[in-house]
Amino acid sequence: MIDQPSTDHEPTAAVAIALVLLVCALYWPVYGFDFINYDDKHLVSEHALIGEGFSSDSLVKAFGFDTPDWLPLTYLSWMIEHAAFGMKPGVFHTTNALIHMLNTLILFALLRRATGQLWPSALTAALFACHPHHVETVAWVSERKGLLSTLFGFLAVWSYVEFAQREKKGSGTIYAKHPSGRTGKWFLTPFSPWMAIATLFFAMSLMSKLMLITLPFVLLLMDVWPLKRREWMRQVLEKTSMFLISALGVFFLLKVHLNNPSTNSKIMSAGLDLRLSHVLVSYEQYIVSMFWPRRLAVAYPMPETYTLPRVLVALTLLVGVGAVAVWQVRRRSFLLMGYLWFGIVMSPVIGVVGVFIRSDRYTYVPMVGLYMIIAWLLLDRAGRHRNVGFVVASVIILALSMTTWMQVRVWRDSVSLWTYCTETIPDHATAHQQLGHAHSKNKNDRLSVFHYGQAVKLRPKHLVFRTNLANALWRTGDGADAIRHFRAALEISPGDFSATNNLAVALMETNQAVEAVKVFDNAPRFTDPAELSTITRNRGRALLLAGQPELSIDYLKEARRLRPDDVELVMMLGRAFVQMKSYDQAISAFDDARAMDDSADVRNQLGSVFARQGKLRDAIEQFRKALSIDANHQDARFNLGRAMKLLAAQAKE
Repeated sequence: MIDQPSTDHEPTAAVAIALVLLVCALYWPVYGFDFINYDDKHLVSEHALIGEGFSSDSLVKAFGFDTPDWLPLTYLSWMIEHAAFGMKPGVFHTTNALIHMLNTLILFALLRRATGQLWPSALTAALFACHPHHVETVAWVSERKGLLSTLFGFLAVWSYVEFAQREKKGSGTIYAKHPSGRTGKWFLTPFSPWMAIATLFFAMSLMSKLMLITLPFVLLLMDVWPLKRREWMRQVLEKTSMFLISALGVFFLLKVHLNNPSTNSKIMSAGLDLRLSHVLVSYEQYIVSMFWPRRLAVAYPMPETYTLPRVLVALTLLVGVGAVAVWQVRRRSFLLMGYLWFGIVMSPVIGVVGVFIRSDRYTYVPMVGLYMIIAWLLLDRAGRHRNVGFVVASVIILALSMTTWMQVRVWRDSVSLWTYCTETIPDHATAHQQLGHAHSKNKNDRLSVFHYGQAVKLRPKHLVFRTNLANALWRTGDGADAIRHFRAALEISPGDFSATNNLAVALMETNQAVEAVKVFDNAPRFTDPAELSTITRNRGRALLLAGQPELSIDYLKEARRLRPDDVELVMMLGRAFVQMKSYDQAISAFDDARAMDDSADVRNQLGSVFARQGKLRDAIEQFRKALSIDANHQDARFNLGRAMKLLAAQAKE
């Protein structure tokens, strides 16, 4: 049966209002939510580009490749919000919810226009609005990229549907003549306004997030159902510009992700068997989770390998569903269309290349295909048991809405989110790591140490997890255990700058300067300017504390050349000269420090050098100036009293 627009008076406006109310009822709490310590910090709240404001320079940066992801339109949306409202998380969350509402309405409208069927279109949109899988996309500020990409993607599909419907009527399009001279339409020229609009929206979708790069193939599916178009050559040719944009999107995706050595290392090192196993199991898990959304989490931990029975179960399910869809293709074309929609749209994030994780946010658009299958099975106008379908659909919407209502509140803040994830999946190492970070920010070091420790137990070779645990132990005063984990971090990555520097600094702070020097002696040559200056400075400090001022001076001088504004570095250089009894050079160094920052510490150091030279009056003057700057400076007060006693003793002599 070919779907035709209904001529009945159907409550389209009422359905749209109901969808708006559904989204509002589920997501109204997000206005009071905070940023999450997972991407929100480096993408939004502390991203320099967001706070720059609008300028030609910031626009160039937004469209450049210096950012972790290529999201120019998403960055622009955050820049607009920040300029208008400041860095208020509630505003960013509310905007996300409003975009989700728009996406729901556009999905309903485009399906209504494409199929002519109100109730299946409404049910598809309702499932999209209330499914718990989409909470991650809506309640997470960083996923604005997915929301905007979907907004423009759905607008592209809607524009294409409008083009196709008008093309059936022969209005609004211009066609070239067939080369053979036959009459009829052969292919569309580039002068179709609706096709041009669809192409523009598609490009904007990819400029928000490189997710819907397979959209031209989805449009080809829609040509079969529900649009019932049959001229394949023309349908491919009319999408030429879209295919070119899609190819460009693939290029950008590879440029941004695969050229980044810190991204997707697991998938790049994985064998073909592991990749294929991951693809099959992930597809199967997404389908199962759509029907039974339980134990939801962020970035589900992936196993190192898959057993053969597990892969065969996934393969059987996928092939079985596909076989049924092919078998029913003539009677129920929506089965195959919806199934292929799901598979094709999901393909960029399924793990063949790029990402190697399973995450709810990846289902935002792909699951629309599965929603369409459910909606048309239950409420198709041609169905025999449509009234039963309404009852079943109502129960499904109610059950999913209740789950979503509870799931939304999980995203209130970082502690709430990661606590839920660790309770839901106890072996979720990333969740323990992020929960430890959240507790650390809240100054709860005891819980921070516990969760960092859990993360290390689950992934003992993870450098960041090990380093965070060591830092947390250090803050609690457990220096010995912290040093043990700093050493373990260095064993994990012997040439790592942070691991080297952290261990050496911890050793210096626990009066083990000689051991710190050995750490620096075994370290590689660092070439990054910031890393080189830090290592050089701390190596000079370690040598100074180890009683080797002659050696330390060379490093401290080099560090000063690299870091000319470092006052503490200049003071270390002065102390090194003091140890060598080069008092004139020490005074020169401390004078340089005083010119940079006339502090009580600098004045006290100057006074101490004068006292060593026997210039007690000059020393007393410096100690008094130190106390005038900081009346509570205990060292200066003690040194002043001692110098005055010595001066008085000299006067008696």
